[in-house]
Amino acid sequence: MRQGIFPIDICVSANAPTAATATCLNVLQGRPTVVIEGPINPVAQQYLNFIYNKLPAPSDALTRALLFPALNVADFQQEILKIDHSFSDKWSMYYRYERDKIPTKT
Repeated sequence: MRQGIFPIDICVSANAPTAATATCLNVLQGRPTVVIEGPINPVAQQYLNFIYNKLPAPSDALTRALLFPALNVADFQQEILKIDHSFSDKWSMYYRYERDKIPTKT
């Protein structure tokens, strides 16, 4: 499938945004030799090159499911300081300071 050969039927367009309620309007009939030809969207090509093609092969050949442990580090840190003061009915002030730190690892 990474080379554009689809042995299963592929839904190209549907009438609803979610698979639970959608019916397929345009189906690409899958055969062992069906190859997608024509221009490929540049964004889709970058996704294939930099993300999808770097994933390992599916763990289960029948369902094409992939069980793959991925690194996930969530060291989120946030500080919020708010000072609110009323000097009179007509004059008040407040100050808010917020610092977010979300380190990421690749």
